[in-house]
Amino acid sequence: MTPAPVSSVDETVLLTRVRPQLAYPDRPATGPHPDHARMIAALIPTCNEPSIEDTTRSVREQTLRPAHIIVVVNNSDDDTADRARAAGAHVIAMTHNEHKKAGALNFGYDYIRVRLPEVEYIVQMDADTVLERHFVERTYRVLQQPANWNVGALSSAFIAKRGLATTRRQQIMMWPQAAEYMRYQDSQISRQVHCVSGTGNMMRVAALDGLREHRRGIIWDNRSLVEDYEVTLGLRALGWDCRKSKRFVVYTDLMPTLPMLWRQRLRWQRGTFDELRRYGWTPYTRGDWLKQIAHGVLMLMHVGGTAYCLGSIGFALFTGGRVNVSKWMFLCLALIAVKQAYHVRDLGWRSVLTSLLIVPEEIYNFVRHAWWVRGLWLSLRRTRQNW
Repeated sequence: MTPAPVSSVDETVLLTRVRPQLAYPDRPATGPHPDHARMIAALIPTCNEPSIEDTTRSVREQTLRPAHIIVVVNNSDDDTADRARAAGAHVIAMTHNEHKKAGALNFGYDYIRVRLPEVEYIVQMDADTVLERHFVERTYRVLQQPANWNVGALSSAFIAKRGLATTRRQQIMMWPQAAEYMRYQDSQISRQVHCVSGTGNMMRVAALDGLREHRRGIIWDNRSLVEDYEVTLGLRALGWDCRKSKRFVVYTDLMPTLPMLWRQRLRWQRGTFDELRRYGWTPYTRGDWLKQIAHGVLMLMHVGGTAYCLGSIGFALFTGGRVNVSKWMFLCLALIAVKQAYHVRDLGWRSVLTSLLIVPEEIYNFVRHAWWVRGLWLSLRRTRQNW
């Protein structure tokens, strides 16, 4: 028997087209009915993950704790399975998985549907993710509302973990990533989400079952470099809404070196282009196409404007002439600096001051342009994909 909806809050949590804003209580709700936990399972694919204990513990310490924590150990050659089991997870080992993360997710989901038929909601998360302690309860409340029957998945607002950098070089590499994540999440998003992030989300089993039936047996596409984005497109193609809110918080790792960051972001960007080309121009991809086109146009304007300014300054210095800088340019730069600093205010005063300097973020923006161009080039050439 399905338990009654959680109702220990003063305000109703709604997520509808008519009222897209999420209404939340000022304080977290307490005392959810214990029967709700059995309807929720956490699904965590992992491979040689040093922080699997922290990830599992964050699930166990939820205000609404899922009854089942399934860790799919995927081609690991260390003690990840033993540590996950010791932390309280049920471990499934895959020793010969050719399809990596997508294969592990499909395998784990099949296990849940066969062994745990009472599960109606899946918390899918990366093995280096730590959930904010109200994540499960908040996402579950939204999906439980009758008005939200057409919401198939809720994505997290992922924020960088604190204290990851141990050296000055790592601080330099990780700061712009943390600022980028904070800036991306620092707004209330009430419409369809671009991607239900695999970093952390809650999905409705009914939606995933429909997608699996449509695809004849699989949910996460083994061919995709960005399986979470591809699943989002698949759900939207079937008519499901996919939403997110900055109230659904999770904490994730950052890339400590430039080569690691480049590989990660190039995979994300190239995978995005691949999926857009594969799905084509449709009502549910139109917004994503326009975002990529807008990014390309703004990138050209950014590069061209920067080159013009630097060229003008260099020419003036070389010829001994005078550099004329408009007051409007100063005003624009000041507005950009204030906007950047505002979005990273929660990272501390050092981050605010660094953003006000503009130059560190501009350098990072040019690196972002580089992987965008490289990802587009590789996708157009249809070169071999590497996960």
